[in-house]
Amino acid sequence: MRYNQQSQLLILNVLTFFEIEKNEVKNGIPIDCTNVFARASNALKVGKSTLERIKRNGIQMDKEYLDNKSKKQIINKTKITDFLKNKIRDIIYCMYAGNEYVTMANLHKKLINELSGFFTCSISSLTKWCHSIGFKWKKSSNRKHLMELPDIQLKRLRFLRDYMANEDSVNKFIPTFIDETWIFSKGSFRNTWQDDTLATTSKKASEGCRYIVVNAGNEYGFIKGASLIFKSGSKKGDYHDFMNRVNFEKWFKTQLIPNLPPKSLIIMDNASYHSGLCEQIPTKSWTKSKLIQWLKDKNYDFPERAMKDQIWDLVASKYLPKKTYHLDEYVKSFGHKILRLPPYHCQYNAIEMAWSECKRKYDLQIQKSKGTAEEVLATWNIVINQISPDHWKNYVNHVNKTIKYAWEAMKKFDCSDIEPIIITDNNSDSDNSDSDIDWSEDESLDY
Repeated sequence: MRYNQQSQLLILNVLTFFEIEKNEVKNGIPIDCTNVFARASNALKVGKSTLERIKRNGIQMDKEYLDNKSKKQIINKTKITDFLKNKIRDIIYCMYAGNEYVTMANLHKKLINELSGFFTCSISSLTKWCHSIGFKWKKSSNRKHLMELPDIQLKRLRFLRDYMANEDSVNKFIPTFIDETWIFSKGSFRNTWQDDTLATTSKKASEGCRYIVVNAGNEYGFIKGASLIFKSGSKKGDYHDFMNRVNFEKWFKTQLIPNLPPKSLIIMDNASYHSGLCEQIPTKSWTKSKLIQWLKDKNYDFPERAMKDQIWDLVASKYLPKKTYHLDEYVKSFGHKILRLPPYHCQYNAIEMAWSECKRKYDLQIQKSKGTAEEVLATWNIVINQISPDHWKNYVNHVNKTIKYAWEAMKKFDCSDIEPIIITDNNSDSDNSDSDIDWSEDESLDY
């Protein structure tokens, strides 16, 4: 007869107990034999209540125990192997490549079909396995794909190089982050704990009027005097119903530049109203007459009888000027510089974290008021003053770490310089190509 592991452990516990008692008797230590359950519990290392229950109910057969277990308890739990991990990942990637909607039900069906005959699992187990290999259930977005387009990669590389060059420079400029966001007069609808009853239902009819907010900050806090907030859709005052180049440049020149510390590196995104050109640059969409007029204004020679495609080829190959941005040239006289973020890379803008904290605080406070214009302005001013220089220092440090990590990764990738491997199947008339998906995540922010 073979005893299982648990039975062997109980036997060893009993032997150890009697060995101890034997030594106690030799040393003249009296033994109390009256409390049977206490002695048995000490010997077996089992609780007294367990011993009392077994004595009361008698021996329970294994079959009776299994019959009393719930269905959830007796599900055969398959342990995930490296083969299963890779198989799940491959199926998900193939579903994305085929533009299929990836849900647990669809994934479970495909996995069971491909491994039919020797494998089965529940959807709940599959969900746990997907979490364990790095997948998350979240809103689908093409941002990752857009970030890895060739032209965006080059813009990211230039941004990282310029930012790190400033960080390593002896004559470092102070990174100053600017951006726009919005708030609502009655606060945004946010996630809260609810039980789907009327008692936990929001009594707010709407989020109210929308307000546009513009500001800037560096490691020392928000720039004093740079805050701007106005009601979207309002025709009153100097700012109109939405942010445009005229409005932005007015704020930039009258509220930002006069309040910046010396030698600031202004970091902003590539919104169209941030990037007004000093002069119009010809494009393919220009008419033939417009292209000809531009050439004449510049005193450039061109064939009189040339067609539009020939004129454009001439402009593109010989005369197309480099883009120069109006604000870039404007800040030079004040001793500042501008560095534009690559598209889709808001994680490099420290003010995004400040906005998140400000909006959270604002939504908590504004819901106690009626949401009038005066209350909105007063509440927002209170909130931005609660974001201390220590907050901003943490935001900037986080961005610095993120950018440094990305720069080191880009340098390693550039050094590898691996040529693409093309595998040709001589038995096939078509070529297939696979693309890798980057599932890396931003590091968490601690402050």
